[in-house]
Amino acid sequence: MKGVAIYPRSWSTSACRMSRQSTSQPALWSVNPGRARRSVFFSKEFISAPHVVIGASRRQYALPATSFNLSTHYLFSEALTRTGAQSKFKILRKFCNLPFTHLESVGFWNLGTTTLRSAIALRRLFSLPTLCRVTLNSSFFDPAAFQALWGTCSPHIKHLRLGCYSPVGRSFLRPNTGPVALSSLKLESSNDVAEWLNHDFCPFDFSQLAALSVTAHHTLVVGQPRMRAAHRTIEVLEFDIGVLFDGTCIDLSQFSNLQFLRINIYAFQQAMTIALDTLATITSSSPIRRIVLSILPAYNVEADMCDLLDSKVAGLPLQHLSAVELETNIEYYNRLASYFPRLRSQNLLSGPTDPGWFERHSSRFR
Repeated sequence: MKGVAIYPRSWSTSACRMSRQSTSQPALWSVNPGRARRSVFFSKEFISAPHVVIGASRRQYALPATSFNLSTHYLFSEALTRTGAQSKFKILRKFCNLPFTHLESVGFWNLGTTTLRSAIALRRLFSLPTLCRVTLNSSFFDPAAFQALWGTCSPHIKHLRLGCYSPVGRSFLRPNTGPVALSSLKLESSNDVAEWLNHDFCPFDFSQLAALSVTAHHTLVVGQPRMRAAHRTIEVLEFDIGVLFDGTCIDLSQFSNLQFLRINIYAFQQAMTIALDTLATITSSSPIRRIVLSILPAYNVEADMCDLLDSKVAGLPLQHLSAVELETNIEYYNRLASYFPRLRSQNLLSGPTDPGWFERHSSRFR
């Protein structure tokens, strides 16, 4: 993966310098407080790196030496709290103006609020013609800041992952780019972006969408008019049924090409009832091959709830179903699996599966 991940909260104080730590180690760089200069310098090697990670200190993330890849550049900052907003913005703007030549992936995580001027700086990264994957996690209290990111976004973006809060504005900005056809979309804990996704001024086109993941906040997105074209193309679908579920029962019969389904179910009666109603919409013509059930929290799962789920899934009229996986911690798997005797007798039950299920499946689509 060629890319860059940005963690603005962890950038260093206003005086910074770059230092290569060791020539015998992977390409590991650090940003350290300095006294003599008030700017950050990036080498040509950094600009052309196949993969760049910018984040907090290596110590904070407890990254072992074996986690560093020789083809990857890592930039870490030790100063986490003393950097002022103006200094952070200058570093961000300087970074975004670098002449990246191979950048394919941008990840932006901000525990604070992204302002309009920061969004305008980021917009240059988002418009790079080589870019194909964007991950955005931040709050945008100004709707104009969120919308400013996408005005000139790269037409080659295929994978979009949003974990944002952005209040709906009174009007939407028309993008200066044509429709951007997505292959995968993941909405996680995002609030108030559904209306933007459904608006004609949203630059993204969903008619070729192959993979979709939505949290409990956003199951309504699945049925929105602009998303309906994707019902014929989606092969991978993931959604939550939980405490914050909006009450919508997703009609799985509409997904004529669906092959991989994952449902995250929170262990209380209302969620289980909705899950059973959702599974009941699967028809005999469905091409579903694998189903993943993640029941949370695993230590609070009741046998009678699982018995209902076991009966429903085991009775589905699926001709191509090869496995039903239980995603849970290994210490809970044997107990949870014992609550699914019908699936076990049909030799369909397997697991535990990995938590990176959606990323693994969506990476297949270019």
